[in-house]
Amino acid sequence: MIIFEAIGWYAAGLSMITFIPQVFYVYKRRSAKDISIISFSVLILSSTLWLIYGLSLMSGCIILTNVCNIICGVSILIMKKKFAQEHDNE
Repeated sequence: MIIFEAIGWYAAGLSMITFIPQVFYVYKRRSAKDISIISFSVLILSSTLWLIYGLSLMSGCIILTNVCNIICGVSILIMKKKFAQEHDNE
């Protein structure tokens, strides 16, 4: 059973690092015009459902992965709105 827990944590780590570079890229460019609101909204919804599932199982790797994905997704959507407003004001 330990091997499956290790696989779960490895998968969690890979899942978490997939969105972190996108957050930094959007922040650095100060633009998210090419980001799909629908895609990131679905990501947030999906991650929220996975988080609820992970909480029901008390699975640390599922919980941590999806909390990170929610934070990244929400951050990107907030930056998308903020940076769009900044560009509109120029």
